[in-house]
Amino acid sequence: MDTLRLDNAEHAEAWLRSLAAQAQTKGLTDTADARPITDLFLAKAGVDAIRRASIMAAPAVLEDMAFADIKALIVAQLQPHKRLVVAERTQFMAMLQSEGETVQEYVHRLRHGAKHCAFDKLCAVGAHQSVEDELIQVRLIAGMWNAGHRLKMLEQMQSTSADVSLALSVQFAQQLELIRDFNGGTIAKEENLVAHVDKNKGRTRAAVGECSYCG
Repeated sequence: MDTLRLDNAEHAEAWLRSLAAQAQTKGLTDTADARPITDLFLAKAGVDAIRRASIMAAPAVLEDMAFADIKALIVAQLQPHKRLVVAERTQFMAMLQSEGETVQEYVHRLRHGAKHCAFDKLCAVGAHQSVEDELIQVRLIAGMWNAGHRLKMLEQMQSTSADVSLALSVQFAQQLELIRDFNGGTIAKEENLVAHVDKNKGRTRAAVGECSYCG
């Protein structure tokens, strides 16, 4: 069994589940007097993971904690505090089968990608917009050719506490287009002006020439 990696939430959660299964097969149970599962965790997690987990648990001491509490602490620390569902759905919609990837592998990857998409809430009573608008909104963001605009839209939605509707997403995307077009037009005018000035300077020098005495 590999040591516990705390730089990846999914790997850490899978590792902890595997350790819990091992403890169950061995009939281990943590009690107030003895914590054999915690001891097993400390024996297999690795020095780096124990060091980081100890910082997470402070001021509590890992040896004094039940494994279930250690597991809950690590998962809570590593999982994002707020998942942006539309971002998860956007990534899901953009997933394509890779060359050489089997259908089974692709489906497995899709299943994994759908884990945090909350598709079950699309038809929920009281949803802030229709299923059609939800899917159009996701496809709008996933299908944008400008990756910078796509990132700005997701950042804007992440910073908003309330659910963002399709209409608001369209308005924000249009604002990004206006800013892009304005900046593009301004830069083009400045480049044309510089080129015009340089060209006129060249003509002036050619017409006047240099002084034969002082240069």
